[in-house]
Amino acid sequence: MSKIIKVIVVCLLVSMLACQKPTVNLLTEEIFTTTAKKQVEIAKQKAETLKLATTFKNVDASSIIFPQEDGNAGEIYWQVFKKFVGNQSADQQALLGQMRAVAEALDTEFKAAENAKITPQLLELVKTEAQKLSEIADLAELEKGAKRKTMVLVGESIAISENPRSIKPLSPEVIRGYAIALICKGLLKESAGDKAAAETALQTAVALGQHFAQDANYFHYLNGMGVMLSSSLTIKQFYERSGNKEKQSAAEKIEKETNEQLTQVYQLGAVDSDKQAFNILDGLGFLDDGVATLASFASSETVPAGLRAKAVESLFSGYVFRYLMAARSGKPAETTEYAPPSDARIQALAQVASSSNKALAQMGSNTKQILEKMKGQTSAERANYWKGISEKS
Repeated sequence: MSKIIKVIVVCLLVSMLACQKPTVNLLTEEIFTTTAKKQVEIAKQKAETLKLATTFKNVDASSIIFPQEDGNAGEIYWQVFKKFVGNQSADQQALLGQMRAVAEALDTEFKAAENAKITPQLLELVKTEAQKLSEIADLAELEKGAKRKTMVLVGESIAISENPRSIKPLSPEVIRGYAIALICKGLLKESAGDKAAAETALQTAVALGQHFAQDANYFHYLNGMGVMLSSSLTIKQFYERSGNKEKQSAAEKIEKETNEQLTQVYQLGAVDSDKQAFNILDGLGFLDDGVATLASFASSETVPAGLRAKAVESLFSGYVFRYLMAARSGKPAETTEYAPPSDARIQALAQVASSSNKALAQMGSNTKQILEKMKGQTSAERANYWKGISEKS
């Protein structure tokens, strides 16, 4: 996106220098289309190669965790995580510091992937911090929530606003920090000889990751999958040390599947002809050429909700980015001359609005209503309308 802004600004400057009349419209659909086309074409080609709608899937970790009951784990998790939304207290800052210290000690091993050795002895480097993390009261709530089958935060505890761009994900540091705390508890229980308690704590870490990977938020999905990868690696080695070959094999399978899915997510990155990196889901949204691909991806019930949410946002943001760019240009709203949102884009969001996933359906419905209203406005009216929505977010 940054490259698109830079190129459009250059086009505007050139146009301004060549222009004799100050009233000539500079922010046009033609300039935007010309600038965005390179990324859209690359995104379309890469999307076809990746086979988006069939490549991505949810990883089922039920074979290495305890039995779960019906219910939304998010209702319980929110009581823990909501404390970290906004400014944190001194106690919360101290807890984050402990989490950070332990995470840094384990990071070298986690990043080693297949060669990583996550053992109780590793915690000797940060024994005091690890012990404190293993004893925090919040872990009991996370263990309670982990016993539920599903997790929904976005659309339940986290409201879906009129503007989907304003939905704020929970801090990756906090999500990862609590997973580290559970891993610490598991390794310390193992060191103390309580293997049953150790297994439960490590299983809870796996379940926590799987739950966040289910949520309709791109960043929750990414962080959840990261937690699943590190915790499945840790519990695999726990089972190896315990001599449980069957569960060790099951954990290894989950670790492999999670790693494969994350590798595919990294493939969503691309580089344009100007050497600028971008996410192809963003690139597909700029022009109508990519709308059908995004709609198919966002509507696939087998694709993880977080990835689908990213596609829904791109269907919306890819259009309103014109007005975001206009606002940054410093030119008055009435100087814009962009085309209205297309029927194809609005229909794509209508398709998402019929999803069985309530959060995604609401996102699709909200964004469809905004674009429908914009369709009946002039370009200048659309710019001012979008400015108003953005300021309320």
